[in-house]
Amino acid sequence: MSNLNLARQGYKAVQKEMTSDKAVELRVFMSVTAQLRAVDATDKSEFPALTVAILENLKLWKILFIDLVNPKNTLPLDLKTSLIQLSDFTESHSRRVLLGEATPDVLVDINSSVIAGLRQSMTASSKVVPTPSFEEGSHLAAEVA
Repeated sequence: MSNLNLARQGYKAVQKEMTSDKAVELRVFMSVTAQLRAVDATDKSEFPALTVAILENLKLWKILFIDLVNPKNTLPLDLKTSLIQLSDFTESHSRRVLLGEATPDVLVDINSSVIAGLRQSMTASSKVVPTPSFEEGSHLAAEVA
């Protein structure tokens, strides 16, 4: 096999990994979390940016919730339950942030934990250890792609 063909095969493998559902989820969580981190919630002049960041985070978690309750979702029940509870908490805490009663710090912490879990799952997957993932064409992957 020629070097060009080997390079093409290698590129296709990298391209497939970079566009996997987990990679998309990771990228979106990282982007939304960066938005939350970038805003100084104590600065009243940044309230519009805070609102945008909170709404983007809520949108992400709503899409995740819809995917989690989909009967075709193959994640283990205990993980789905935990993520659904985090989705509910995220929604209620976001209201408190927008009302000035709380900071977005815990939302950043939650998203950071999800990011770490996705990274760990992707690493494990690359070692050919099967891990449950969102269904191909899941709401999350479709909505955020």
